[in-house]
Amino acid sequence: MTPCKLLFATSTALVVLATMGCSSSDHVALPARQPSAELPPSAVPSPPPSTAGSVRTAIAEVYASYWPASAMAATSTPAKAREILAPFVSGRFLDVQVQRIGEYQARNQEPWGQPVVHVTDVTLGPGFTASLHDCMDASRAGLADDGTHQLIPETLGSSDTHMAADLKRGRDGRWRITSIVQLDAPCNPDSFSS
Repeated sequence: MTPCKLLFATSTALVVLATMGCSSSDHVALPARQPSAELPPSAVPSPPPSTAGSVRTAIAEVYASYWPASAMAATSTPAKAREILAPFVSGRFLDVQVQRIGEYQARNQEPWGQPVVHVTDVTLGPGFTASLHDCMDASRAGLADDGTHQLIPETLGSSDTHMAADLKRGRDGRWRITSIVQLDAPCNPDSFSS
């Protein structure tokens, strides 16, 4: 991933205002795990083909929910940002997101506007992995000066921002994003059905 793509993906993650609504995770007490009944991740069977549609829907929902969560995280302390993002991202991507949030805050920048997510494709991969494509409309999203709250014009996105994300299902059964990049080729927002 080139630094430019990482920078854009990170700045795009910071452009959504919390007004888009934030997903909250309801914490449910689970029964104690039975170590002898737990299967290693490689032994857990894939979902049957009949549920592939619902799995794809769940993946798209996690991705769409990530954006308002990232906006909330962008104005939080590093510890709180990590807590907000943890249900949506994992691994090195979580560490990078928290680091970038600190860098934007040090430059006195905050999210401005909100992108509109248009998931165009979800592909299930081996080992509980998935990839997703998004023809994002980021034409009303960017970064603002956190003192004036005015848009920094050169950060404004475009209506045909082609994003790609990789996800992995954790042992808790939840899908989390492990990377997001902007692809060089723009996408056509009219080429998908809502």
